Amino acid sequence: MKPLLPLATEAPDAMIRAEAIDPCDLNCGQRGAYWLHGEVSLEPGQKKEWVIVLDSDLDAAGIAKRIDELDTKNGASLIAEAIESNASELAGLLTSADAFQCGNDLMSQIHHTANVLFNSMRGGVFINGYDIKGEHLQAHVKQANRRLYDLHETALSSLNGLLNYKECRSQIEALNDLDLLRLFLEYLPLTFSRRHGDPSRPWNKFVIKTHDSDGSPVHGLSR
Repeated sequence: MKPLLPLATEAPDAMIRAEAIDPCDLNCGQRGAYWLHGEVSLEPGQKKEWVIVLDSDLDAAGIAKRIDELDTKNGASLIAEAIESNASELAGLLTSADAFQCGNDLMSQIHHTANVLFNSMRGGVFINGYDIKGEHLQAHVKQANRRLYDLHETALSSLNGLLNYKECRSQIEALNDLDLLRLFLEYLPLTFSRRHGDPSRPWNKFVIKTHDSDGSPVHGLSR
């Protein structure tokens, strides 16, 4: 039997009742769904594994390329590596916000981690601690006040790479421009942030964009 990919929301109900699955390929007037339905025969001790891959930030050409990448012998390992990489990156973000605790009450630890996760998704985390990226600071000033950026372009363009916050502030203060200092103090290099809306509420729909087109972390540039 060739596996089916029904889009009908009620497909699992039909399966539970041992009824024929509607091979729905066009779903109208109801919530969307994506089910994989087929028959698998297993010998004693045998197992069968499969995955459903969702990569929503792709155009048609990107989807075709992704299918070609995964439809190979090492496709499963590519998926496992991507999951491990994402999990490790998320753990790193949460660690920077003190999300993990050790104690006698496991549920309290899990509850604390969940709270930190949702709070981080609301307000973001400082991915580099007390270091800031000079290029991002330049972009913040240029976006907020182009005239001010042009006035101090020579000094600002020298701020590159990761910079210590206090040292960078000293360089900005040395320029004796209160407007520029105000923009610097407003600069909050936050990432992993919705910035408004409660991510723990299932009716709130939003996207938290964590990386830009070249793979660099996305930063919120101001408060």
